[in-house]
Amino acid sequence: MNNDISNILKEWTYDPNKVNARFITDSEGIKRVQLRLDLGIFEMELKGRPDGSKPRTYDSLLDYYKTLEATSKKKLKLQADECSELQQEAVQYYYRYLARYSLEDYDGVISDTRHNLELFEFVSRHAENDDLAWEFLQFKPYVCMMSAKAMAKKMSATENYEAAMTAVEQSLQQIKTFWKEQGEEALQNDSYEVDQLNELMTKLRNRKPANEAEQLRRELEHAVKIENFEKAASLRDQLAELDG
Repeated sequence: MNNDISNILKEWTYDPNKVNARFITDSEGIKRVQLRLDLGIFEMELKGRPDGSKPRTYDSLLDYYKTLEATSKKKLKLQADECSELQQEAVQYYYRYLARYSLEDYDGVISDTRHNLELFEFVSRHAENDDLAWEFLQFKPYVCMMSAKAMAKKMSATENYEAAMTAVEQSLQQIKTFWKEQGEEALQNDSYEVDQLNELMTKLRNRKPANEAEQLRRELEHAVKIENFEKAASLRDQLAELDG
């Protein structure tokens, strides 16, 4: 067996200015996602843990520890080595949602970021000390931001700008509340994540239709583009009624 992957790396040149990701399908028809890094390629499963493993027979370490919490008679305390394992899992999900975001797999991003946010909160409740908990919680604003951006992109694709703006606003409030709780009031309005979401909110407001007629015209344009002519006819009738 030839284990040399140099030809694969040469075929897929690493670009440091963007996220280099692609979907692939193996010989058995299983779809996976690959992420090109400077030193090689990550290949990740799209279901369950990115590495395809089942720690302690569970779909994820988070699931395992949640079950342990529910069944143990003693209060769960996560030691440093256990937190290290959970941190490795969080990093796997991080790489996968980065790849998915670049490939516009927004449902996948929402699912993976939700996993990490839940993992962070779980560790914050059960870590044996605050320093261990902070190793996770420090990334909460970034993950909140990525989740909101994915939701906004998903909603914008169907021109549901109200829902997109709601997702962004909720995330902004989460991030600001987080920094307030950490005693970092300055970061409530001056952080990378807040700046990114404020910029996205401005773009969404500029794209939001000014009135019902404009909304219907945009929906009509989209219906014609995807050749949904039945919906297009209905939208034309609605526009005609508005025009009197």
